Amino acid sequence: MSAPYTIRVIPSDSLFSFLDERREKGVLLSALNLFMLGYLRGHSDFAADAFFWCDGLMGRLFTRLKGNPVPQIRGAELTSVLLRYWRGERVTVLGSMSRQGREIIEDAGLTIEAHHPMPELDLQALSSLTLAIETRIVFITLPSPKQELLARHLALTAPDVHYYCIGGALNMLSHPELDCPAWMHRCGLEFVFRLRSDTRRRLMRLWGSAFEAGFNVSGLARCELFVCRPE
Repeated sequence: MSAPYTIRVIPSDSLFSFLDERREKGVLLSALNLFMLGYLRGHSDFAADAFFWCDGLMGRLFTRLKGNPVPQIRGAELTSVLLRYWRGERVTVLGSMSRQGREIIEDAGLTIEAHHPMPELDLQALSSLTLAIETRIVFITLPSPKQELLARHLALTAPDVHYYCIGGALNMLSHPELDCPAWMHRCGLEFVFRLRSDTRRRLMRLWGSAFEAGFNVSGLARCELFVCRPE
């Protein structure tokens, strides 16, 4: 049986203070959702390297069951905060980025120093990728778990960089119709909204994540939750 681990979650009202605290240290930030609750079954050591924001119904439910409820934050909302915070900085984008996504970043006052689409790389290739990172901020827009694997791999050689695993958040910001309505977000029904497109793949992923999370119940019950709140 694996040793208990700690999941560190940042609530929205502490995000700016957290970014200030980590500004010179670097960070790996990812979403705590149903997928991650299952992913940690075989990768519990990832929690030691990463911080999380509470994303989706299951992330919110998990923190509530742990006795320290944290409101969920949409990925697009969190990305907007990051763009405001890092205004004036140079950034690297790893993964897909549309013309509209590029405009979202540039309109926020950031300069895109480098963009690496990485369209065909599999997990094995990402885990051995050699890539020079020349900016302090990196937005990773790959699907999970590719983005988490890549961020962790790059952090081994560039630990002072801020790696933000934001998935499709830039698409949501540049195409608001792709983001779920506010009432569905409040009810934790984003996954239902997402099923309207690419339904088969999303259902397979949803069932797979639920399966992994179900088998990880004992591990999640034993792990600790630390909520990063301002002093």
